[in-house]
Amino acid sequence: MVLKPLVQRTVQVARAGELSTRGLANIVYGAARSGMGKLIGRLLMAVARAAELCMGDSNAQDLSNTA
Repeated sequence: MVLKPLVQRTVQVARAGELSTRGLANIVYGAARSGMGKLIGRLLMAVARAAELCMGDSNAQDLSNTA
């Protein structure tokens, strides 16, 4: 998979809590548009966990975009 290094790095950064809520929303949007389906499951799980940690910092638009 060509995107494997990008997915691995994104998972690493998401788990470390280094992404803003806007960044998380953008990642989810890009992943959804990628057409990679099951191949990005690990990435989406990491982003979901990271989103849980920063829900208090999210505005309505970021929450909506992430969902």
